[in-house]
Amino acid sequence: MVSFAASCFASVGPIELLDELGNVVSRIHIAWRRRDFKAGEPILEENLRPQLGYLLEKYLAANPEVRKVMATMIEHCTNAAVREGDLDDTLLYMARCLEGFARSKGIATQHLLSELAPDLAESVERILSDAQDRLLSLQSPDEKIIQRIAGRVRSAAEKDYSFGTIVCKILDAYGLPDAAVMKRWPGDLGEWSWLINRVRSEVAHEGFIDLDSTITPINAFLLSRHLRDIAIRIILLELGFEGDYQPPVARERCLKPLRWVVPETLPDAFGF
Repeated sequence: MVSFAASCFASVGPIELLDELGNVVSRIHIAWRRRDFKAGEPILEENLRPQLGYLLEKYLAANPEVRKVMATMIEHCTNAAVREGDLDDTLLYMARCLEGFARSKGIATQHLLSELAPDLAESVERILSDAQDRLLSLQSPDEKIIQRIAGRVRSAAEKDYSFGTIVCKILDAYGLPDAAVMKRWPGDLGEWSWLINRVRSEVAHEGFIDLDSTITPINAFLLSRHLRDIAIRIILLELGFEGDYQPPVARERCLKPLRWVVPETLPDAFGF
């Protein structure tokens, strides 16, 4: 959590062993996940408003299941902040962060059966189940392949949303209007949700971002910062944090409330 707030990898100090009178008997120095130090841009400005203790209290008071999900998101956010110079890595970390969160909330997958009338949904469910059973009953030396096909048939009514759609659904779930704001960004950049999905696909499946045709380097950098800003707000909102934070997209050193983005906000507030 300290690493998340500082946007750099933080460790603990020495462990002091005290006697019954409170005197230091010994100190133990342990290299906790030793990494090279790289200063980041903190999301909490302790010089402007001390809030780290408050954030730690909120984290420790959260439900264990919430902390488990938040710990993963925080790890990805911190990695993205520290490795901001590498756009491919940064965007991949943010995709993992937001997709993992969406899965934990059950909003990463489209359940088509829920869109049908109950009787029809039951009939479709029965047909898919029967088809799976018939496939699994086939005698074949390629049993593992048949099992994979049967698994896909059984889950045919479920479809994972694209990354762009997932981000929009997360924003909608928390009442954050970023997607609506970004509909007003320059048209030559393409639709925002399509673009973040395209960039994510290139990084994950092609191993690089096509900076010649998909997006310019500066916009790829700003896009990664905007995604990290979204993830930071989601984490803090999920923890019930009611303080201010330093937005990664801000051009100046400042503290803003978590809901500083409003429908009237312009895309240039995110740097675009």
